[in-house]
Amino acid sequence: MTHPTPNEKCRQLLSQGIRHCKAERWAESLGCLTQALKVDADNPAIHHFLGVVYNGLGQHRLAEEHLAVAMAAHPDAYEILLQLGLARMGCKDYSKAAAANR
Repeated sequence: MTHPTPNEKCRQLLSQGIRHCKAERWAESLGCLTQALKVDADNPAIHHFLGVVYNGLGQHRLAEEHLAVAMAAHPDAYEILLQLGLARMGCKDYSKAAAANR
């Protein structure tokens, strides 16, 4: 029996995390994405979806941290910009929230 490579395992965890995230199963998504992050801490997709999850959980500061990492890799990605604005609104950082959504 062969075991998945770390990259394969990371892709599986990311895929599962995204499915849970889209279904708003925040705890399940967080578990998968946190494990994936341990394998590939620089993956912007993992940070993006962790940001979405933390926004869903109302943990906006953590969302902002992860979304900032994702934004550094994809500065024109509308979905990331939107989530970043939501995180900043949740933190009551209205000037930064407005800037994120321009």
